[in-house]
Amino acid sequence: MGAVFAQLEALRRTPMVAQIGGFRPSEAPHTSWIGHACAPRGEGLPEWNGRPLYPVLQINTSELPSVPRALEGTAVLALFMDLDDLPFDRPHGDGWVIREYASEDGLQPVLAPAGAAGPRAFPIRWAAGDPEGPSWDDAFDLVDLDSIGADDAVADEFHDRFGNWPGTKVGGYPSAIQHEVGLADYVFQVGSEEKAQWDWVDSGIAYFFKSADGEWRWACQFC
Repeated sequence: MGAVFAQLEALRRTPMVAQIGGFRPSEAPHTSWIGHACAPRGEGLPEWNGRPLYPVLQINTSELPSVPRALEGTAVLALFMDLDDLPFDRPHGDGWVIREYASEDGLQPVLAPAGAAGPRAFPIRWAAGDPEGPSWDDAFDLVDLDSIGADDAVADEFHDRFGNWPGTKVGGYPSAIQHEVGLADYVFQVGSEEKAQWDWVDSGIAYFFKSADGEWRWACQFC
């Protein structure tokens, strides 16, 4: 037991946690936001099935305490989603789009679709959170937990020691709700944020992954 916990301690990661609102936003449009995004002049909102996609999150990587390898070379990332029909289990470009820009130059705000019930717009500041461990099911990909799982008291100690941040963050470990999320290619997650009046179905979390060849995918869990 002690050896397994020591292994997990050594595998802790520091998440970059989003502080949503509570401060005056920058006048620059390409800073980090929830419920707001930018695009080059003339590009506008992406569309799917004739509907404009909603700007859910914008990340300016220069504001992150450290930049994940998957976002090296990306100055600004913008996530857009079809909120009328959340695109569960659909590939990138099918009801959801992540745009990456190598430079902030020329980026201008794009207006969110009128009447869509998306996140209320707030600026974001990023801060290094407490080093965290993986969720229970994901930890099995890193260490052998069979001996811990056989003892309820020890399993409870795992949950006490290795909880992780359930809100919006870059890096760290994905915060599971129902089952294994998967650690391969994980980059960031977007939580259900009370201040932004945003909820993924029922207190859910959306996870975003980027493969080595640059392909994005996403998954979502909720209560």
